Amino acid sequence: MATFLYDLGRNAFLSASGSGGSGGAIDWLTSTIAATLVSSSYTVASGTDQFYSIIPTGAIAAPSLVALTSKTAAAGVASCASIVFTAVTSGFVVNAVVIVRNTTVAATSNLIAYIDSANATGLPVTSNGSNITINIDTGANHLFKL
Repeated sequence: MATFLYDLGRNAFLSASGSGGSGGAIDWLTSTIAATLVSSSYTVASGTDQFYSIIPTGAIAAPSLVALTSKTAAAGVASCASIVFTAVTSGFVVNAVVIVRNTTVAATSNLIAYIDSANATGLPVTSNGSNITINIDTGANHLFKL
């Protein structure tokens, strides 16, 4: 699987309902944007997966969503500080980081991006109960580019 933006997540940047138009349900700088770690048991459907609740519980390695810090946006490029996941459950092979707009309700938290080793260093990694730090790419597209 490669790094990508979820289609419906892209739409949520464009309209309040997430279906196209103008406005924006997601504002990168002011919305609470968070991340989780996922294993390969999450079968991704980039064109139809919309909310965090679609990810099976057994595919989520991080015990909770981690809020992104030091978010920036310039020329359509989203970036943030390295993401530190604490006390990650042992025994998961973490393949990717999933970025979401965290509304605190899984059924309304928009999926934004699926980030693998192309845009974050340290993946894949097998968790051992300690912290996992994901360093964000410092190249032209950083975390992702719209």
